[in-house]
Amino acid sequence: MTTPVAQDELRRMAAVPPGWLAAHGPQAERVISTRIRLARNLAGRRFPPHARTDQLEEVLQEVTSRRQTVPAMKHCLYWRVDELSDVERRFLLERRLLSPEVLARPRPAGLLVSPDESFSVMVNEEDHFRLQSLESGLDTTSGWGVLAELDDQLNEAFQLAFSEEFGYLTSCPTNTGTGMRVSVFLHLPGLALSGTLEEVVKQLGFTEFTFRGFYGEGTQAVGNIFQVSNQVTLGRTEEKLLERMARVAEDLIGLEKKALEGLLQTSRVRVEDVVERAVGIIRHARLIGALECVNLLSSLRMGMLAGYLPAHFRVVNELLVLAQSAHLQLREGRQLSDEETDRLRAEYLRERLAGIVT
Repeated sequence: MTTPVAQDELRRMAAVPPGWLAAHGPQAERVISTRIRLARNLAGRRFPPHARTDQLEEVLQEVTSRRQTVPAMKHCLYWRVDELSDVERRFLLERRLLSPEVLARPRPAGLLVSPDESFSVMVNEEDHFRLQSLESGLDTTSGWGVLAELDDQLNEAFQLAFSEEFGYLTSCPTNTGTGMRVSVFLHLPGLALSGTLEEVVKQLGFTEFTFRGFYGEGTQAVGNIFQVSNQVTLGRTEEKLLERMARVAEDLIGLEKKALEGLLQTSRVRVEDVVERAVGIIRHARLIGALECVNLLSSLRMGMLAGYLPAHFRVVNELLVLAQSAHLQLREGRQLSDEETDRLRAEYLRERLAGIVT
């Protein structure tokens, strides 16, 4: 069971948006956030997919007992994931601090999060360590700076599985090498609405990259928000991977701008219809579901890009997370029925967007 202190900390977080939603980084109008992950494993231990429960427990105990030797981890918040309730785990998934895999299969696992949520460490996910940074906009520099320092400290405190020939050894062969995954969360309503997104993906030759849904691998795209990640980690430096991802994101942003401009020239009424429908629903609906909410916010975002609505990207970004079900339930402090959740979400959207959807 979660301790009262841990529960209080989660409720406090549920009321405060994380910094990566602030819409203040480069290209923040179209890039919601940039995430960098590093996969690392302890030498001489079975990797999580092939480890028994007692072996995962040993890893978790070793990491938690020695985390004070890693300076960056000293002041992190810590939760033991398999002791969290279902709502608390879903909250951390909505927050992008846990992966869907951990949510679906609770085993001895831990989560360390910096007080400002700029970086976190999952213990015993697919690998013993999953280091993560999250930054607002298309910002690979700040996130990599934080993560590189954390990685150096981890290497000093623990003996990690490393091969002179292959680099860092990981559970999935596609992560071996640098162990780095860079993911950019792009809002691409123009390409989606014009029906050209699939063609663009083919033209860009996405053999090195993957297009995924809102929550990553195995999830569907909603709200025209896509996660683009590198697939290759072996044989390239971290700096080259970051540089390549930034170039691909810039290419996609350029194509997205052209697509939306084209729609405004040839099908302006179509864009207006999508935006005005969203405004009308938010102003008048009394029940709004979770997926409908993301789609409505995407339409408002497009209205801001098109100049129809005031450009309050930060508010919309925050609602993408704070209006999700587990966030609403934790802030309310009690279990909610589906109808209560949808009613609270509709009220919350009207309240937060009152100055925008007039």
